[in-house]
Amino acid sequence: MKLDTELYNLMPRRLEAGRRTLSTVGGATNVVGDAKPDLNNQFLYVGTNDTTNGRVSKIDLNADTNVKTYDKATNVPTGGSNLVNNDTKSLGVGYNLETVASATGGVKTMGVDNYSTATSGNFVSKTVTTAESFSQAYIWSQYTLDPSDASNTVQAWASNDGGSNYYQCNLTNTDTSQTPTEYEYFCQFNTPGSSLKTKFVMARGSTKTNTYVHKIWYFLDWL
Repeated sequence: MKLDTELYNLMPRRLEAGRRTLSTVGGATNVVGDAKPDLNNQFLYVGTNDTTNGRVSKIDLNADTNVKTYDKATNVPTGGSNLVNNDTKSLGVGYNLETVASATGGVKTMGVDNYSTATSGNFVSKTVTTAESFSQAYIWSQYTLDPSDASNTVQAWASNDGGSNYYQCNLTNTDTSQTPTEYEYFCQFNTPGSSLKTKFVMARGSTKTNTYVHKIWYFLDWL
């Protein structure tokens, strides 16, 4: 569909006759697949529809300015998730741009910050001070790995000196009867300590796979 020109004008011009107009959207087409404001009515997300020339543009409604253009290759300015392709059909918008559906690429979840394109990251717990020193620990965790990404991995690490030194824990049991799957890890420390801290090291093989960690929780038993 095309935006009603009585409501929106995709080319830059001044406000006329009390009508709000918008600055230029990204890409080289004015055919719009979807357009939605965020829940704060601060930005309007416009997804233009074309096999090669469409984009998703983030319009600042207070300044009538395109502040971000999402592309399948390189966003302008850079950072954040890229589109699967440039043929946008519909958008999911809450307080941020949450999903983009394309004609041939399906629906992609969009990250809210530049970390969405990272291929690795750590989930680190707060430090827990124990009454007694310990040199061993068990960790139980639940998470979901994206089956479409063979390089999607999670490693469990633990420290008993507040994070100064981490030791990789060994996977000792997997319980697939739990949802998500429950994983049991055993951790061995070189010397006794009393400041427990855990770290989950996550990695994926592509910035475009819909990779996510569903849930991580842990319970510790020091010996």
